[in-house]
Amino acid sequence: MSGPGDSFGIPIAPGSLDLDRTFASGQVFRWKRLGAQDWAGPLGGDAVRLSL
Repeated sequence: MSGPGDSFGIPIAPGSLDLDRTFASGQVFRWKRLGAQDWAGPLGGDAVRLSL
């Protein structure tokens, strides 16, 4: 189990990254661009940061 501030990587091919997806769970991802290859958004009650 991970705690606040923990991070982990999920390998995603750049061509398969789509930040406008709605997953089957009904969670809609609302991403905010932080930089050229960085986004942040809520996921499962936590703040999530995506960096390529």
